[in-house]
Amino acid sequence: MKAKQLVLHIGSPKTGTTMLQHALADSADYLREQSVLLPDCARAQGGNAITLGYEIFNTSLFERDRVAWLGCSHQEAIESAKSSWKVLQNGARAGEVDQILISAEQFMCAMPPDAFANARKHFESIADETKIVAYLRSPAAFFLSLHQEGLKVVLPPARGKRPANMPRDMNSALVAQFKRHLGDNVSLNVYHRDTLHQSDIVTDFCKRYLPKVDPQHMTRKNGSMNTSISAEAMAIAMDLRSGRIDIQSRAVPLRKLLIGNDKALPNSTRPKLLNNAQHSITNWFTPDLISLRDQHGVVFPDVDYDALDPDDLDNDIIEYQRVEQICAVDPDRKAALLRRIQLKAKLPFPISRWAAKW
Repeated sequence: MKAKQLVLHIGSPKTGTTMLQHALADSADYLREQSVLLPDCARAQGGNAITLGYEIFNTSLFERDRVAWLGCSHQEAIESAKSSWKVLQNGARAGEVDQILISAEQFMCAMPPDAFANARKHFESIADETKIVAYLRSPAAFFLSLHQEGLKVVLPPARGKRPANMPRDMNSALVAQFKRHLGDNVSLNVYHRDTLHQSDIVTDFCKRYLPKVDPQHMTRKNGSMNTSISAEAMAIAMDLRSGRIDIQSRAVPLRKLLIGNDKALPNSTRPKLLNNAQHSITNWFTPDLISLRDQHGVVFPDVDYDALDPDDLDNDIIEYQRVEQICAVDPDRKAALLRRIQLKAKLPFPISRWAAKW
């Protein structure tokens, strides 16, 4: 026997995926009661099924994610993937579930045809139908959120690196490859407070794709799942990566110093794109916006489509070297935050560890 449907949620990143995946994993028992089965690795990884990429797609594309997120060896990831897939196979064959649900934003990436062929074979072995689900965010909002996360996570020794430019047709190209290789059953949704049920990703996902599940019965974690940083902290992180400033801290990771002191220092500036930056970034993604609208019916409420002009942009914004080029930054607060970090980085161990968040 097979499950009636496999729901493959592929992201995209920065669309509430962490919150959704944790809610799904924490509600796994309730979901099973409603005939929805998650892979067992979801509980250990907050719903993030990175290891399943090894089994489903048979590709090394997920090696980087394994190193960054899972903290296990290559062989352990392979064994975990096979074990998790077997759980899904057994559940489907036993006729115990109507739906199987896999959620992993890492799957929304460019992959070779043989990876998709392997995926199709796997999907067809456990479900009568495969529905691919993606949430998409408007380009400027996605750009800012992704770059904020990148600056927060990747600090020296990655000096000289900056967030890479995204292809101008990024989302439409990725959606096209899934449709081309896995069929047309792809559901695209706009991630925006005006388009989500109750402005909530968990409620929206359940309402759209898990008809037997009551969102009110889902287990939720309190607060935001991701730690935001201020525009000043972003600016310091960019300066560190570019080599404009240099801080040596052996006792406490720079990331911890940056985030902890940013939280402790009042009057933070919430990252917001300057008007000229939002204009250039939106126009950079004009090919994507037009393709998503015309081919897939995806329209973002915060984009003025009549004003789009792919040639009207400032490349210095797209390839910005300082956060001040794209966001308003309070120079006094930035200087104060930098002084705090420099001071605490020099403190002897273990005082520096104690003072990291002070």
